[in-house]
Amino acid sequence: MAYIKTVTQTIKNESYVIQSISYISSPVSKINNNEKCYKVSYNLCVSDTPSALANEFRNTRIAFNKNDKILSHQLVQSFSKNDNVTPELAHKIGLELIEKSILKNFQIVMSTHIDTECVHNQFIINSVSPINGKKFQDNKNTIRLLRKLSDELCYKYNLSVIDDSYISKYSPLDQATKQTAYKGKSWKIQLVKDIDNALENCKSKDEFTEFFKSHNYEIRYTDNNITFKKNGEKKGIRADTLAKQFGQKYSKKSIDKKLNVKNTVQSNKAETKRTAQQTVRYFNALSLEEWKTFKKQYKVKNNFKIKNNYFFSSVIFSKNPFIFTLRLLRYLFFKNARVSKLRTYEKYIITKHNNQKTLTKIIGNISYRALLNAPSENCEIKLYSYQIAKLLNDNILLSAKINVEIGTGIVTVKKADLKEIAKSLNINYEQLSSQADNIGTRKKQHQLKRRNGKLSYLILNAEQVSQLKLHCIDIVCYDKGEDKFNVAFSPFDKEKVLNCLYPNHKQDNADSFYIRNAKLNKEIKKKAKETGEKICYKIVLSNQYKALKETALEFAVFRQKDGKYNVVFLESNKSKIEKVLRGLTNVENTKIDTSLHQSKNNQKI
Repeated sequence: MAYIKTVTQTIKNESYVIQSISYISSPVSKINNNEKCYKVSYNLCVSDTPSALANEFRNTRIAFNKNDKILSHQLVQSFSKNDNVTPELAHKIGLELIEKSILKNFQIVMSTHIDTECVHNQFIINSVSPINGKKFQDNKNTIRLLRKLSDELCYKYNLSVIDDSYISKYSPLDQATKQTAYKGKSWKIQLVKDIDNALENCKSKDEFTEFFKSHNYEIRYTDNNITFKKNGEKKGIRADTLAKQFGQKYSKKSIDKKLNVKNTVQSNKAETKRTAQQTVRYFNALSLEEWKTFKKQYKVKNNFKIKNNYFFSSVIFSKNPFIFTLRLLRYLFFKNARVSKLRTYEKYIITKHNNQKTLTKIIGNISYRALLNAPSENCEIKLYSYQIAKLLNDNILLSAKINVEIGTGIVTVKKADLKEIAKSLNINYEQLSSQADNIGTRKKQHQLKRRNGKLSYLILNAEQVSQLKLHCIDIVCYDKGEDKFNVAFSPFDKEKVLNCLYPNHKQDNADSFYIRNAKLNKEIKKKAKETGEKICYKIVLSNQYKALKETALEFAVFRQKDGKYNVVFLESNKSKIEKVLRGLTNVENTKIDTSLHQSKNNQKI
């Protein structure tokens, strides 16, 4: 397995060109009786001393009038220590890489170094080609093509290759893990591969643990979790934490299911959950019985019965909602001119509404407050005024607010009476129940927004939703199909929701955003100390941070109290970071200019 990268610090002056060539080609030190530099080769060069080679590079640049800015580039091709690559083979692969790639058009000094645990090739490349005068493009596309060719050469000589599918497949991977994975040094990626292999070949818990012990891992398999630790690594990782980055296939629950492991802790939790659900069903049944008793007592106490047949005769009754509402209100209000504010007729309560703009009237056979305080769950449905009259005639307790202009009303009833209402009106019960749920959801969301401002959202399954309801957390659910629900809740309840759904989320997120970036910051400071580069800082907005995150640039970032981000990077990356931010600003300005242009055109029209 070979990993290729360009050295971040570009070569911009003549003296540094000489120093770089001298560094990669001089056997200045010996480690384990091996010279630092195994062998040196030259491409399109005649000289063999650092100063003479640098002079050849300069003459080429001057010939094409490009002896400015970046003078040379440094490239490294590193081989895995697990492949046990010989210096001879590494040097041979480096030469073939030059011959079969765009590097063959450039003057290059290449040497094979054996002073570290990984054998690697060092390349110093002249920035201008002596063949066509074109400059070497040090960008992602060039590195991608060189890596592809390097992988082909590794296949040719039976060396391992970086499996990019495991890295690109999982977008939640943090920047540090991605960088180490591309270098072939990420033990997390190797762990995922080993788990895939183990699940294919192992059929029991004992076989699974033995597999990992034989593959250089420490494993702790308990009822609560599975912890993996590679020998030589400082920290281990839990299966459930691994599942957050690589998918639920690697969770404790999924592994247990695959290996047919019965978890006593989970079964106890399931029993507890069933007990809680049974308790909820018991109280629902109890409230339903109390509501039936309440209805009987209320009707007897208030002598609730329709006696006047004319009230629902064909003269008053009409399927046209507007006509019926006018007739009903005219009959009730003008039957007795002395009563203006509150009037009772055959136990129907009619209240005159003060809002003259909406022209709404309240009608019912029980007061709204009494209905809300009665046992059992309340709900609201939308009906035509003639349907409300039919319900009143069938002695169903309700309180309705009728809009005179459109002839419809929002009716407050008990959820337990919905089947009776559907039968009375000869409509589908499921449609009526769905309408009640939708109205209740919208009303609840409006109340939550009014109390808390912006809401928090999560996509959950039916089991998780029922779990939140069992814990009496105030939520609003929208069914998205396929056992998915968009759940809205107050941001003040977020911690309560996370604790309910993911009891160990605080512990799992120990290596969190701040700690990861603290590590990156330490690495940047170490590099700056080694190379003598300056460390730069820049405050950016959240959208700018997202744009930088999508690039392969090396930086650390820390959240500020005002919601902005403090980005830490080396001076060599300054121009690239500013280019990304400038590009983002140009896109935003283009959008603004387009919208202004459209608004001016609309004004002209």
